[in-house]
Amino acid sequence: MTEEIFGPVATFQTFEGEEKAMALAAHPTYGLAAGLFTRDVSRALCLSRRLEAGTVWINRYGRSRDHILPTGGWKASGLGGEAYLANRRSKSVLIDL
Repeated sequence: MTEEIFGPVATFQTFEGEEKAMALAAHPTYGLAAGLFTRDVSRALCLSRRLEAGTVWINRYGRSRDHILPTGGWKASGLGGEAYLANRRSKSVLIDL
């Protein structure tokens, strides 16, 4: 949970409660992408707002073929960086229902 890994790689972590999940997901340096898997899409949307990541996938993981979506990470990931974040902060949320 503390390394930025380019894959395909999947990591799984168990937790009890949303606050613990958010603490595990919070990285001080990186924020390229995140994925949530749940039956409760409403809950996932609330959590996706709190995740500091440039892309959040819900019940899926992987890039979309829609090239109009903004890409780039938050913090020091992707096209992130403090200067970039000072001017623009975008997030794409993609959901499979």
